[in-house]
Amino acid sequence: MDNGSTKKQSNLPKDSKIDSNQVDISVKSIEQNMAPPIAGPEGKPSISSLINDKTKLDEEINSKIFANPLGGGESTGFNINMKNEKSADQTAISNMPATQVMMKKSAPKRGKIGLVLISVFVLLLLTVGGVSAYKGDFYWVRDILGLGMPSDPNKAIDRVSQSMAKVKSYKSSMTINLDMIADGEKLSGAITGNSQNDVTKKETKLDLKLGNINLPESAGVEGAEALKSMNIEANIITTEKEVYFKIPLLGNKWYKANIDSFANPVLSDKSKVDENAAKMAGAVVYSNNIENAGYGDLSKYIKSAEKLKDEKVNGVSSYHYKLTLDLVKVLETDPSMKDLPEFYKSMIKDMFNKYVKFNIDIFVAKKNFLILRESGQLSVNFDSKDFGGSGVFSANIKFQEDLKDIDQPITIDKPKDTVEFNENTLMELIGPLVGGSIPSTSALEVRDAKRKADLAQLRTAVEQYAVDNNGKFPIANTDSRNSNFMKDASKYLNNIPKDPLAPKYYYKYESDGKTYKLTCVLENANDTSGKKVGGLNIYELND
Repeated sequence: MDNGSTKKQSNLPKDSKIDSNQVDISVKSIEQNMAPPIAGPEGKPSISSLINDKTKLDEEINSKIFANPLGGGESTGFNINMKNEKSADQTAISNMPATQVMMKKSAPKRGKIGLVLISVFVLLLLTVGGVSAYKGDFYWVRDILGLGMPSDPNKAIDRVSQSMAKVKSYKSSMTINLDMIADGEKLSGAITGNSQNDVTKKETKLDLKLGNINLPESAGVEGAEALKSMNIEANIITTEKEVYFKIPLLGNKWYKANIDSFANPVLSDKSKVDENAAKMAGAVVYSNNIENAGYGDLSKYIKSAEKLKDEKVNGVSSYHYKLTLDLVKVLETDPSMKDLPEFYKSMIKDMFNKYVKFNIDIFVAKKNFLILRESGQLSVNFDSKDFGGSGVFSANIKFQEDLKDIDQPITIDKPKDTVEFNENTLMELIGPLVGGSIPSTSALEVRDAKRKADLAQLRTAVEQYAVDNNGKFPIANTDSRNSNFMKDASKYLNNIPKDPLAPKYYYKYESDGKTYKLTCVLENANDTSGKKVGGLNIYELND
């Protein structure tokens, strides 16, 4: 008691504190318990209604806050008159509801922002995935970001050259189709094969097959007809200074040639060589240097480059470029040609600029910027009078090479037993192409192979005839010297084959309709696939 006045004492202990977790003021519930406002002038709440609302708000707060902290259902009797007194405790408590309400309102905003970000991320993923599925790869994203292949084709090829310059070895498969026309005479052929390339050691091994050979009849080559159905194999090994090659059909020997001594006659004194011959020899040397220009030097020889539509090569996503090569730059940049006399350089440059075009397409793996495939065409067209001859010459070489097993270990074994390559061995090998003849032993083997292939073709026609005629074969007893030979089965043949040495030798067909027999004479008496009949070695096919 102080100054005779009496004050109500709180039943709470002096150091007791109100737990904020017990304070749960619902603004909504308070608002619902408030009496409707009494309208004042012009629809505004009156002063009395505002006082009543404030009084009810005070009572609601007291009832919520000052409940019995010991668990009783009754009030402690401790009351705060908000109109007259404001203690420090009351001020702290009265501020809590506002803070609590603010926290409840801010949480949903953060949730909405996160949802928007997730939605945008998912949309981007779906877009990238959809475009990638359409394109077949994800590398387009890298290119758009500027982290992949340069958009400029010339810079792109430079990037490819840098990647290929690091390659140490690779294997490849290839196809080459050749068509030549000289003075109206046509010559054609196809080459297929495989290669192994040790870039570090500058060694290459080629296993090739030459087929579909068509020589002009005017060539006067003995056995030329037999070549059409033959697949002539050739094995070639090249090093930095030497060439080894073997043609099984022509003796099955390994020949060895030194590149510097054999392939460079153009380096000899001008006064000792015929000028026209020098031009052609220079072309040979020049072509050899073009062949030796590696993929790592590709960007040096580009005259123009164009980016085409991306493609897949053997299931691998790749860029596609079309290139026109400046072949003269090979001569200008190759160190091995620096000692070539200037008048020869000028002569060769003029010839290649005037007569030769070389276009290639390259397909580059998007993953590592390495070449997967190259294809193209080398065209040569000139008038032979420019070389001291007559007539027009043209040649088109179409090729394709697929690279594989890049940087895998490769071992190229060079042959030990070799024959030195010289003028005599050269004429032995290229004689048939310059009006000579195939060596006698090899020629008869070629002709015998042609005979066997022809009889196999005739047998196919006869049996197809039987399929279409109730199992009956054409009834005949004739040979290829007769114009009626294989007349009934002719529709199953593109042309009626003849013996390479007809009419001296010929094919014979005998049939009674139930069985048949096809025969020919083999020149090689030691060929065990035939049988001796009257001093001849007869090869036979039957049903």
